[in-house]
Amino acid sequence: ENAKKASELDPQNPIAALMTSTYYFFKGHFIHARRYAEKAVELNPSSPDAQMRLAGTMIHTGDFVNSIEVLDKSIELNPLDPKLMDRKVNYFFIYIGQKDYQKAYEIIEEVLEEIPNSGSYKGFKASVMGYLNKGNEAKKALDEYLKLRPNLKTRDDFKKIFVPNSYLGDILIEGFIKAGWEPEN
Repeated sequence: ENAKKASELDPQNPIAALMTSTYYFFKGHFIHARRYAEKAVELNPSSPDAQMRLAGTMIHTGDFVNSIEVLDKSIELNPLDPKLMDRKVNYFFIYIGQKDYQKAYEIIEEVLEEIPNSGSYKGFKASVMGYLNKGNEAKKALDEYLKLRPNLKTRDDFKKIFVPNSYLGDILIEGFIKAGWEPEN
């Protein structure tokens, strides 16, 4: 509400556009999220956050090819960002969406080296390990993730904690199943 009001009060405010995009992104309204992210980039093309949000809207709607250039730009703009790995994890989404499971695995390993206690990232690792048929190793990673998410019982439970309406939700769930998850109906 506040970000949208700020955008209305000052349509040239890139932070307001970015925050409005972020709101829509986490509500799963990607058309609106992309429109505001594009506006934020237009108003401040050197904002790594705006570039990342735009890439995210593209990634979560399945536009993997076009999102790479935008994501690269986000990282190039601030390669020393303390939250760089939170940006780089988006490559994981691109690769798993493109079914390049080995590259997805490599990037999530790199991210987890820097952020070893991220529960979400551990889940992403378990999912891609399922696709890579890593057997007991995938099951162990899945079990570790499920200990962190004891209320994760159904597919809908995961979709509620992931980005709503994301193209990637079912892809990640299928990886969990391949790793040994047996979701309730």
